[in-house]
Amino acid sequence: MKKLFILLSAGILLISFAGCSNNDDENTIRNESSQITETTSSAPSQPENSQISIIRPESSASESSEESRLPDGITEGQDGMLNYINKTANLKVNFPKEFNTLSTEYKPAAGIYLQNSEGTATLQIEAVKNEGITKSDLTEYLKKKYTSASVSEDVSKNILCKTTVKNSKGQTVASYLKAEVTTEGYNEIILYFQPSEKDIYESVFDKINFS
Repeated sequence: MKKLFILLSAGILLISFAGCSNNDDENTIRNESSQITETTSSAPSQPENSQISIIRPESSASESSEESRLPDGITEGQDGMLNYINKTANLKVNFPKEFNTLSTEYKPAAGIYLQNSEGTATLQIEAVKNEGITKSDLTEYLKKKYTSASVSEDVSKNILCKTTVKNSKGQTVASYLKAEVTTEGYNEIILYFQPSEKDIYESVFDKINFS
């Protein structure tokens, strides 16, 4: 088994939102990411996103307007959910409609970065190319990097990592990660929110899944 030093895209990148911005720890992880990328194959292509128009003859004008405002690559699903699909990166995720706004703070090489309308929580969806990585590698990295984190698996055998990080202002921000290992690396979902809203976003996180 090929042993790699594993890191998340930008090392569980903490993008600035609601007063939350990248810290020195994240800059260090970015440097690690650059080094590892050099030892693996090149990063995946930029998502070939395009606006998707859903034609619903019986929809009202307001519904059509709402659909047109969704970021590229995002479509409406069922039961108040949204879908993100990146065919190039083989990345598909379902998530609550709350995250319907594109955040320009970070642009994944293969994925999307979203926020809620208030900007108090963000959702990072990204495919990371790192051939040879295993579930064991990623799990061990998370445990060593975030010693106080809760690292486990969900019913779908995805890796879960629940922790907190400090932003550049010294504020504590919750970071919940869900990852699946692929043939080319791993796909990750990272939900960032204020710790005081843990009761709200614990259930939100459970609704965000790979499909």
